[in-house]
Amino acid sequence: EEAEQERVVAKEDSVPSLTDLKRQLPSHCFQSSLSKSISFVIKDFLLVASLAFSFSFLQDSFPTLAFALLPFFCFLQGTMFWAIFVLGHDCGHGSFSSSEKANDFFGHLLHTFILVPFHPWRLSHRKHHKNTGHIDNDEIFYPFRESRRARDADQAKRPHHVQNVFYLGFGWLGYLISGFNGENSHFSVANNSIYSSDRERSLATKSLTLWWIWFSVLIVWSYLVGSFVALVHYWIPLLVFATWLVVVTFLHHNEPGTTWLSGDRWSYVAGNLISVDRSYGIFESLHHDIGTHVVHHLFPAIPHYKLREADQALHKYLGPKQIKSKDSIIP
Repeated sequence: EEAEQERVVAKEDSVPSLTDLKRQLPSHCFQSSLSKSISFVIKDFLLVASLAFSFSFLQDSFPTLAFALLPFFCFLQGTMFWAIFVLGHDCGHGSFSSSEKANDFFGHLLHTFILVPFHPWRLSHRKHHKNTGHIDNDEIFYPFRESRRARDADQAKRPHHVQNVFYLGFGWLGYLISGFNGENSHFSVANNSIYSSDRERSLATKSLTLWWIWFSVLIVWSYLVGSFVALVHYWIPLLVFATWLVVVTFLHHNEPGTTWLSGDRWSYVAGNLISVDRSYGIFESLHHDIGTHVVHHLFPAIPHYKLREADQALHKYLGPKQIKSKDSIIP
């Protein structure tokens, strides 16, 4: 109860303008470095490779120890897959590089590796950023109005997908296949409201073509190396990554005491100010400071390695209007 009293919910008469907020941030926070971004890609893939080779060595030399450490390996490797997603997330926002071609190339490299169709995800994620905190227009984890629940029940639609968080990694698969509200599949290009132009549909087709090629390679690889090796080294870590994604996304947009907005009460700034900053303890730097979420939502052009500095400047100005959870999700 005390925590809710301390929570300050954005109201239309106290919401600063986006221009005012941007003035509080150092201008260099908006400048990305391709070489620095690539260094994070190299680091993450080296960690993935090191974990895989280390576990393979343990399996050959100390099989009992390897079996005991199996859950820890899968969790750590899945966490690294999640870190790779976050770098691709930068590409989707154009904060990886000032070059559109570089963002496109590395976005496909990073996201296709973990079976995320880059452009379909990027464009649905764009809708989320443009409508954050809007109860009717947001893309993910918004509460359903009673009238909508009744309408969906009458139309025999599947239950409201806010339950996706309880399905963890499988919820992510469901979201890719059918969208949060069951209307937009990331694997369908035709008759899909995610796309607003032929160019966007063409980009999505390219991403899906690469997705299916990589998925086919993984199926052949799984057959060649055997189901156990494939599950341990890829498919289970992939599920861990997807679980990270679902849980973190839910936590960044749900907090007791916040109010979803609509109509004239909603604006870009007001909606994004009900996003939540959270700490993930020892994993914070490993998954590229994704917990620094409010400043990212307001200014997605800021690369992940400058979010901390931007957040400090923003918080000096916003104070309690910026929602920061005091509890670390992981020690």
